[in-house]
Amino acid sequence: MTDSSPLDQPLLEAVLQSIPHGVLLFEPSGKILFANNFSEQLFGFRAGEWNDHAISSLFLEDDYDIFLPNIIKLTLDKGNFEGEALLRDRKDQKFFAYLTTFLYRGSHKDVIVLTIQDIGTLKTLQRESIETERVRSMAKVVDQMAHHIRNPIAAIGGFAARLLKKG
Repeated sequence: MTDSSPLDQPLLEAVLQSIPHGVLLFEPSGKILFANNFSEQLFGFRAGEWNDHAISSLFLEDDYDIFLPNIIKLTLDKGNFEGEALLRDRKDQKFFAYLTTFLYRGSHKDVIVLTIQDIGTLKTLQRESIETERVRSMAKVVDQMAHHIRNPIAAIGGFAARLLKKG
């Protein structure tokens, strides 16, 4: 944050700590400068353990080389990024997250502000909704097939009953 800011450091930190989403501040090189309490809970780190970690440690190995550098590049070039990512916590457990970045251009250095929302529950509900809709569609098809099979069988049964009465 700039020296000319009317807000003092403790107030800014209190504001960042109060946000109910993960908030990380990191340098474009990837060095994590700050993580709020929610980030610590989300990723399983304690205060002070972030110092030795780079932002890349939160991404899957497959995303180190292309996805993360593109997020950083888009943020530096356009000022922000929004999108979904599969991240990992300290225990290497994966979870879906919605990421939003914002570039803060300070007087001494640039800082990327990253907000993280765990959308794992949302993704699960989305998958369940799609599965429910698929089951409904299949039930509809089965019902229509049963209707198309039942009508000729009923007619055949009626003819058979008449033949039995005549015979």
